[in-house]
Amino acid sequence: MMESPSLLSIQSMISSNNNHTDTNMNENFHSWFELIGTLFFDYPINLEKLTKYFRNNWQISIYYSALYLILVLIGTRWMKNRQPYNLRLLLAIWSGTLSLFSMVGTINTWPEFVKMFWHNGFVSTYCNNSYIDDDNLIFWYTIFSLSKLLELFDTAFIVLRKQNLLTLHWIHHILTFVYTFYIFGFKAATARWMVTMNLAVHSVMYGYYALRAMKISIPRQIAMAITGAQIVQMIFGLIIHGHITWLKLFSKQQQCDCPFNGIIYGLLMYLLYFYFFVQFFIDSYFNKPTKTTKQSKENGEIGYCQKSSTKEYSSDKCYIDDIINNNINHLQHHDRKMKKFQ
Repeated sequence: MMESPSLLSIQSMISSNNNHTDTNMNENFHSWFELIGTLFFDYPINLEKLTKYFRNNWQISIYYSALYLILVLIGTRWMKNRQPYNLRLLLAIWSGTLSLFSMVGTINTWPEFVKMFWHNGFVSTYCNNSYIDDDNLIFWYTIFSLSKLLELFDTAFIVLRKQNLLTLHWIHHILTFVYTFYIFGFKAATARWMVTMNLAVHSVMYGYYALRAMKISIPRQIAMAITGAQIVQMIFGLIIHGHITWLKLFSKQQQCDCPFNGIIYGLLMYLLYFYFFVQFFIDSYFNKPTKTTKQSKENGEIGYCQKSSTKEYSSDKCYIDDIINNNINHLQHHDRKMKKFQ
C-alpha cells in the first residue's frame, strides 16, 4: 500500500512554491521596454519591482540628458545656415497630444490629492505616500515619469524652427527629467505634488502652444497666467521642500516619507526654477522687446526674440518687431546714399 505524504513534506512543497512566487514577483526588470510592456499589458504592476528598477537605474536619465545636449548643439550648428522649417502642423499635433495626456492625467490624479488634503490636512499631502496603495495612481505616476523623456523632444521644434533656445527651457527639461526618475524609486510623498501640479499646468500650457501653432489668436493675459501658474508651482515646491527639510533636521514628531537627499535636490531645483521663471516673466511681459541673438542678422530674416510685449506671439516663441527691421533697412539705404557722395 502506497504511503501518504507526510505533513512535513507537504509544508516543504508549499514553502517552495511560495518562495518561487516571491522570487518571480521580486525579480528585476531586464529593460525599460519590459517595464513599459508590463505596465500596459500585465496590470497591475508589482510596486516593489517597479520602484526597485527606478532606484537602481535612474542614472539612465543622466545619460539621455547628455545625449540630448549633444544633439541640441549639433542641431543648432546644422541649422545655422539653413532656412527654418515650418512644422506648424506637427507642432500642433505634438502639443495637442501632450495637452490631452496631461488632462487625462489630471483627472486621474487630482481626486486623491484633494481627498488627502481634505481629510488629513496640508502636511499629509507631502509627508504621507499613501498613493502607493492605489494601482491606478501608480500607473499614472509611472507614465508621468516616463513622459519627461518624451518632453525632451520639445526642443527639436525650437531648433528646427530656429527659435531662440532659452536657458530656462533646456535646464528645466533636464533637471525635471533626472529628478523625476530619481525620486520615484523612493516612493516619495512629494511626488503627489509634483505630478498633480505639473499635469494641471501642462494641460493648459501645451494646449496654448497647440492653438498658437495653428495661428489662433490668444489673449496676452492667458500667456501671463500660464507663466504665473508656473511661478506659483515653484513657490509651493519651495514651501514643501523647505518644510520637510526643517522636519528632517529639527523635528522627530512628524515623519515624512521622503529621502533627505531627494528633498535637498528638490529644494535646490525649485529655487533655481523660481529664479528663472520670475526673470522670464519680467523680461517677457514688462521689458521692451530686444534682439538677443546675431542669428537673425546673419540669415537676413526676422529672428526670434526672448522678450516680447506683443499680443500676436507667445512670450517664448516670438518674432522681433518689424519696426527693428524697417530701421535696419532705412539705415542701409542711408549708407548707400552716403557712399555715392564719397
